[in-house]
Amino acid sequence: MLSTQYRFIFAACVVVTFSAVPLMSLMLYALISLTNPAHPSLSLAPILGGLTYQIVSCLARDPPGCGRLRPALCLCFLFLGFILSAGSPFDLNADQYGLTATQEFARLNSCRIGSLLVSLVPRRRLSSIQSFTVLCILLAGDIELNPGPVLSNANFNICSLNIRSLVNQDHIVFVHDLASSHQINCFVLCETWISDITSPAELGSIPPPGFDLFSCPRDSRIPGAKGGGLGFLLKKPYTIVTMDSYKLSSCDAFSITLKLPSGNLTILGLYRPPAGTTYAQPFSVFMSEFENVAAKLSSLGHQFVIAGDFNIHWDNNNDSCKLQIASFLDATNLTQHVNFPTHDGGHVIDWCITHEQTTLSPQLSAYPVSVSDHFPIFIALDVSPPEPLPPKQISYRRICKIDLEQFMIDIGNSCLITHPPPDLPSLIDCYNNTLIAILDRHAPLIVASKKGSRNSWYTPLLHKLKVACRKAERLWNKSHSDVLLECFRAKLKAYHANIKTAKEQFFQNRLQSCSGNPRALWKTVKDLLHRNSPSVLPSSAPGTAADAFSTYFTDKIIRLRSVINGSNHVSPPHIATPPLNKFLTDFSPVSVEEVDKLLNSSPDKQCCLDPIPTHLLKKCSSVLLPTLTNIVNLSLSTGCFPDSFKKSLITPLIKKQGLDRESLSNYRPISNLSFLSKLTEKVIKSRLLVYLDANSLYNSSQSAYTKLRSTETVLLHLHDCLTRAIANQQITGLCLLDLSAAFDTIDHTILLDRLSSWFGIRDTALSWLRSYLCSRMCSVKIGDCISESIVLPHGVPQGSVLGPLLFILYTTPLSSLIDTLSMRHHLYADDTQLFISFLPRDFTDSIAIVQSALGSISSWMAANFLSLNASKTEFMLIGNRQQLAKLNQTGLTLPDGSLIESSKTARNLGIVFDNHLTFHEHITQLSKACFYHIRDLRRIRSSIDYSTACLIATSIVHSKLDYCNSLYLNLPDCELNRLQFVQNSLARAVCKTPRYAHVTPVLKSLHWLKVRQRITYKVASLTYGVVQTSQPPYLADLIVVRSRTSTRSSRFLTLARPPASRSRITNRSFYHEAPVIWNSLPPEMRIPAIDCSSHSSLSREQFQTRLKTYLFRLSFPDWVDHRQARPPPKPPR
Repeated sequence: MLSTQYRFIFAACVVVTFSAVPLMSLMLYALISLTNPAHPSLSLAPILGGLTYQIVSCLARDPPGCGRLRPALCLCFLFLGFILSAGSPFDLNADQYGLTATQEFARLNSCRIGSLLVSLVPRRRLSSIQSFTVLCILLAGDIELNPGPVLSNANFNICSLNIRSLVNQDHIVFVHDLASSHQINCFVLCETWISDITSPAELGSIPPPGFDLFSCPRDSRIPGAKGGGLGFLLKKPYTIVTMDSYKLSSCDAFSITLKLPSGNLTILGLYRPPAGTTYAQPFSVFMSEFENVAAKLSSLGHQFVIAGDFNIHWDNNNDSCKLQIASFLDATNLTQHVNFPTHDGGHVIDWCITHEQTTLSPQLSAYPVSVSDHFPIFIALDVSPPEPLPPKQISYRRICKIDLEQFMIDIGNSCLITHPPPDLPSLIDCYNNTLIAILDRHAPLIVASKKGSRNSWYTPLLHKLKVACRKAERLWNKSHSDVLLECFRAKLKAYHANIKTAKEQFFQNRLQSCSGNPRALWKTVKDLLHRNSPSVLPSSAPGTAADAFSTYFTDKIIRLRSVINGSNHVSPPHIATPPLNKFLTDFSPVSVEEVDKLLNSSPDKQCCLDPIPTHLLKKCSSVLLPTLTNIVNLSLSTGCFPDSFKKSLITPLIKKQGLDRESLSNYRPISNLSFLSKLTEKVIKSRLLVYLDANSLYNSSQSAYTKLRSTETVLLHLHDCLTRAIANQQITGLCLLDLSAAFDTIDHTILLDRLSSWFGIRDTALSWLRSYLCSRMCSVKIGDCISESIVLPHGVPQGSVLGPLLFILYTTPLSSLIDTLSMRHHLYADDTQLFISFLPRDFTDSIAIVQSALGSISSWMAANFLSLNASKTEFMLIGNRQQLAKLNQTGLTLPDGSLIESSKTARNLGIVFDNHLTFHEHITQLSKACFYHIRDLRRIRSSIDYSTACLIATSIVHSKLDYCNSLYLNLPDCELNRLQFVQNSLARAVCKTPRYAHVTPVLKSLHWLKVRQRITYKVASLTYGVVQTSQPPYLADLIVVRSRTSTRSSRFLTLARPPASRSRITNRSFYHEAPVIWNSLPPEMRIPAIDCSSHSSLSREQFQTRLKTYLFRLSFPDWVDHRQARPPPKPPR
């Protein structure tokens, strides 16, 4: 130990040696010694540390007074320090002994005298004397380490807030700002106002980056259920073990349980509506339900937190509700932690409850700014964080940086162009290897970790405003001044307003830049609507999931075929093979021009099997077209489909959103093929269709993948049959059949035999198709993981070009079989519709015919390795109420013995049919879907221009309204007015028109036909197609051209109108109303008679243009606002 005298002498020596003003340093040390009490035990370690720091710092500069003696003095003091400390080592970097550069000012400010000295010394002279001051203070012995800010062990931050609408854009911006500026891990949000009809676009815009939304809307079945709702925003990588929605009548309650290394943590959000509201219940009911919830949480065996809006004044000790719940919390060892105002009214109504003996150590604070009348509450918990997610590795090529001219020169100088191999396999290998090598040279593959990127709309101005907000917040936290609080709120409000403006401007610029590119335009619109959601896949590792899918898809086909083979089905009736006059022996070669057309019309989709991206291939088409043509022609001439083209990558696609993602049966395999494979298939398909059409070999009852036929023509003919049956007091039994894995179980031997015997495909053409089907390989790809290749001995690949056409040809005999069973039918791909009309008294016999037909169909399918899916097969009886009431039995027995009850509604090719043919349920679902998209359009309307809004409205909403709208012909006004209401809302959304403004001028400015005129337009267009082409034949049979008479009007085509019927439903029949609509058109619009050479028939485009003009004039005949046209009132007498 050193006494005061020794310390003074030692300090004097040091200061005189290293100071430019020794007298001043001595006076400072004397002042410090006099003002500070004697230190009881001053060890040498701090002194030696301070001396060492002073010496080392002096070596970096040249203070006056050292001269040439500086190095020697430094060595002497170091040696003296070692002797005095008895040889104990000291560390310059250790906090116990020395001072680091960052700790110097902290320790200086922590000293009583040091603080005074620093405040007195001017800033410009601080750097010249700081080392002397620090040394003197250190030697005085009055040094205590500054602990710095008190650091909490809390590493899980919860924000509890009554948000009052989580779909409001201003509120969403506020939540995003809280998440980024306060490191929130979980939001507990009350009154989210999210409902069952909230669109994905609205839900997708809610979560901040890196967060997931979990919401629980208020039960719509409860009276007064509008609003309310709870939601959690959880930051990744926290994962949820369970979610529990409590069905309570007095409050909304929703909990999530998180999986953490230290154990599970349950967070329960609760919202109790205030008394006097529609949804409110007596407090006794709430207390009973809350006791049950608290008891359930206490029995979980792990930590829990209850947060939310209780609407009970915790600060009011005279409130009986507060006293009662406080007594309950005390009796159950629960603690309510909030003791500060959480509402604009100055009351404590937002609570945080935990167990008394919790180890979470909650620390609470309130945020002074909010978008609602409640303040956000920050709850910091001490929990162990989960392991961070590993960085995601991505691989990419900088295709946009490629010098295209040099790239094409390298291709032209390669052996692929100069010395192409003569045989097909070698040519394809050379094609792939050459292009891959050139691409690697110009754009090598880069593997990097994916990092989080800042939003593209985030501008430097926003960054400055955010910094200003955080600075204003820190100033307010220090003083809690009302003036600074208002300043902070103003800055935060300006920051949020600028965020909204920046987003709108960013998307406006993006949409304007891609106005000429429809693909880029729709991609931007999807970004705006948050529709680019990641694909739904099982939660297991990608490699494990890929192998599991590969095994499942293979076993599924084997299991289906074994079930079919093991079933005791009756042999199907013999179906005669049609006579053939012509045969297809080979495929004609393809020209360079045809390949160029196919290449440019192909989408820019890319497969991992392609050597270069498709869009880059299109740019290099001038160099590669001869090679591509040569490859295709070699395949056609040799009758060989190369093995490299047979490889496919299967992507599992969930059948319907909302299905269980963990169940592999909810996925269908979609094949991704190489571009060259699809190009070759397109050439083959075009030649097959020409051959089938030229020889009338196509199934007349099959409407899929055929020109002039569609789902609408199928449903229109079915609807016509149903309406005429109802008019004749008949009932129609409609059976909708569905197949299990229809494409995957096709037998190759049967298919090839059918192509030869039924369609006359032989020799080289048949050899090519045999090569196409045999030895196909596939692998399942999930992410970057690819399963092992498996052989596909059966089926045609889904996602291929030829697959649907081959399936149609495979099932052609089924149509011939049904024709012999006294039933009418339609086929659309793998969807089969069977229907039969009968009088109520013939119900038993008709049902027997249907069941017999199903037995024959089932036998034929089993013989052809197709399986009828009984769970998806539907049966319904359609007729008027009086006729249906006469039936006692309404069920149908399938061949496997299962009973199908008659449905009241059934979806058929996208249209919901009901048993009275009113389409009421369909229009209800259609209106709901359209309003769903209209809300999306309203959300982004401020970010898009007028033309883009019209394009979105036409493509997304009008396409739904116009789909099969010919079935709505002459529906009752009450149903059509519902559709017109949808269109009116859409028009107002596009034009930003107020809700109660007159809609007629809006529709006229948009050049939109009203709903009734759109139906007339569709029926007239279909009639034109039938008259012009006599296709499809089942609609052409309903149209009869009136024979010519010697009148002036005979120059134009007139259709014969069927006899009138007493039943009103006949005016909904295409058979009755198509002639009426056609004959009512102006004469110049009707097709001239064939022998009138002085007139030329209109093309389809010309006819549709004139038809729309004609109907538009009927809809808006010089519209006048009669409210403004009224004469002024007469003045009073």
